[in-house]
Amino acid sequence: MHQLRFMSGAMQGEVIDLPEARITLGRDPDNAICTDNDAVSQHHAVLAPETGGFTLCDLDSSNGTFVNGEPIKERRLLHGDVIRIGILELRYELDGVAVPAQEGIAKPMRVKLPPVKPSLPPAAPTPAPRPGKPPVVPVVVAPAAAETTVRKKPIVQQIKPVEPPVAPTPAPPPSLPPPHAPSTAASPMQREQMRDPGLRFEISDSTGAE
Repeated sequence: MHQLRFMSGAMQGEVIDLPEARITLGRDPDNAICTDNDAVSQHHAVLAPETGGFTLCDLDSSNGTFVNGEPIKERRLLHGDVIRIGILELRYELDGVAVPAQEGIAKPMRVKLPPVKPSLPPAAPTPAPRPGKPPVVPVVVAPAAAETTVRKKPIVQQIKPVEPPVAPTPAPPPSLPPPHAPSTAASPMQREQMRDPGLRFEISDSTGAE
């Protein structure tokens, strides 16, 4: 059996059984479910039976029809769906089936608050300066910067020794033919003279001049 439970209005908590017929909702007295709320149109919505359940259709109402807070034009109802027209709320139920608590009329609003910062202990009060003496202002001296010693490397220049110029080697003189050695061989006349030292030779002119 399909039922409607009134969740608000004068009939809050009442349950009616839905017959296998079209059920209209609106402000006009000829509707099956009538309400005098001004936010509801004369013929606001209709419940049409279907196999195994009902379909809710909006009849072009002025303020719309809602199911579980969402505006609809046509929607097949499920067990626990909450219908709202104007300020009237009804819940669609199946007889003998419990409705989970989270499927009620309105879900609680969850507000996410920013994390609370831990409070700091109050600062100690600054002692007042003694009369007649000026307050002592601490002087903070920054440490002197460490001196950086830069050691320059000596520049070593290698000087190569200058070698003396090498004189060119003189060319050897052209070879000369050896001097003509006098012949040591004795002529026939010298050999005869050597045998006889007193021998003398006279050489006459072979031309026969007188």
